[in-house]
Amino acid sequence: MRAEPGVLDAIRRRRAVWRYRPGTVDRQQLSLIAEAAAYAPSADDVKGVSIIAIDDPSQLAAVIALSPGILGEPTAALVLCVDWDRRARLPAGARSEDTAWFDVGAAAENALLAAEGLELGATPITSFHQPAVAEILSLPSRWTPLAMIAIGPRRHRLIAPRPEVLEGRLHWQQYRP
Repeated sequence: MRAEPGVLDAIRRRRAVWRYRPGTVDRQQLSLIAEAAAYAPSADDVKGVSIIAIDDPSQLAAVIALSPGILGEPTAALVLCVDWDRRARLPAGARSEDTAWFDVGAAAENALLAAEGLELGATPITSFHQPAVAEILSLPSRWTPLAMIAIGPRRHRLIAPRPEVLEGRLHWQQYRP
């Protein structure tokens, strides 16, 4: 049995990118990255993560000003929001913010891998002022922005993955020091 090499290669190559070169992320690329995020698995398949794509420089600057976690100068961003009305369809025990993070995390990873596939730099961001970002983006009151993906043309070729990535972290059947 063999996994698709392109997917594993992208996973191995992907790194957080903090340095971007001048240039833009075109709307088609940003749409593909958002589509990948939307395909992420979600609790009971309710698709409770909604996405705001930002490519307008002034809107992006306003969001960056409220986001100390964004370093460098990305030229686009996705804001991943929990849509609590959609999540209301879940059983009561699955509606918490804790479970929402799983859905947002899956959407974020899909977006990051799509950006890698498009040879763009991307970084997940959780350090931002949620209420102020929600206001700038005119989010409905039942949406909570939980994460962002900063995106832009990456400045440098990424470093090669380390082969020892699992060393000391993978244990079979039980923990063994």
